[in-house]
Amino acid sequence: MSFSAIPERKGPIPTQRSSVAAREEEPTVKKTCSLWNAISSLWGWCFKSKPDPVQEGPFCHRHRPTRVQRKVDTTFNGLKRIEGSSWGMNGSHTYDLCGIKECELLQSIIRSAPISQKDFYVMDVGAGNFALSQALEDYVNKHIRPIRPDITVHIIGVRGEKNSGPVITRIGNCVRYDVGAFKVENMEEEFRRLNLPGYGQIDLAFSAWTLRHLVDPVGTFQQVCNSLRTGTERPGFFLFDGFFFEQGDDPKVEMGNRNMIQLLIDTKCHFLMKNTFRQNSRGLNEFVLCKTTEVTLPLRYRNVKQDKDLSQVHSKCITQFTRTAPRDEILAVREIFYSEVAENLCGDKKLFDWLKTNRILRVDRYFHRELQLMSHEV
Repeated sequence: MSFSAIPERKGPIPTQRSSVAAREEEPTVKKTCSLWNAISSLWGWCFKSKPDPVQEGPFCHRHRPTRVQRKVDTTFNGLKRIEGSSWGMNGSHTYDLCGIKECELLQSIIRSAPISQKDFYVMDVGAGNFALSQALEDYVNKHIRPIRPDITVHIIGVRGEKNSGPVITRIGNCVRYDVGAFKVENMEEEFRRLNLPGYGQIDLAFSAWTLRHLVDPVGTFQQVCNSLRTGTERPGFFLFDGFFFEQGDDPKVEMGNRNMIQLLIDTKCHFLMKNTFRQNSRGLNEFVLCKTTEVTLPLRYRNVKQDKDLSQVHSKCITQFTRTAPRDEILAVREIFYSEVAENLCGDKKLFDWLKTNRILRVDRYFHRELQLMSHEV
């Protein structure tokens, strides 16, 4: 507001004052103007919008535009006030992602580890009622035999809703962390804030029907990847299902599974994909990623858009990205997406052979014909 906007005074015109009186009032007017300018400057400094972070170097969730992070914060603030989890998919004793038996996979990881490793870390992202954490705890304590007494399996379940029950419990060889009011989309910062163990050393991570509901599932996906062990000898595993995001002007739904396949290729890690689209019209494909190298994604944040028609996305948002590298057509993506054999697995054959040799796949239940595998050498 400027002084020129003050409305014209109504009523009788005051008599003209002497020049002496006018000169006496002049300093007061100048002081008032100076004070007003100072207040206006302070107001603008306090409430001006902050510039977006400049993405320098590799893709990272800390480079989110302000409007994306603001939407992340708003969505989480609404969720953390809820007591308990009431989702339709509210946790389960098994997720069956890619037909993998979670308990047997954990057992293989423990038994194949060097004798010097005493701590193992498992994480469930979007843990619901923490049923999978309970199932893994029971399996470790009752079925993995023999197991050294100095081994500790840390089972970390995180969810956005509050948890009024015990957060940390220790039974046998397991320590369970049932963490509520956890800001999944800022996972790295939350691990530090809550002093949770294992970030960067996670042996096995899961996420079922969670990433798709987030504002920025891509940034969250990379944080989960960063939390895993890295290497060809002792890699970490991530089992999860797909989510929506946009690259360029691609339609969000029609390109959902193709964008996911490209994202997995971009990680340069070994992976398998199970086509679930034919089994469930709402389904996005399931994946298992084996982190053999550090994950760097050729993406930059562009924008976030609201879409109230997104029935599968709780945040009602789709985050948009710009690619910094061309698409890789190493896989015949269209043929995979429209495959007539819904039970197919495709991806890295070495990973499949390892899972099959260790009897970790539910082959009899899921795959009724010969698996068609595509070699994915990175």
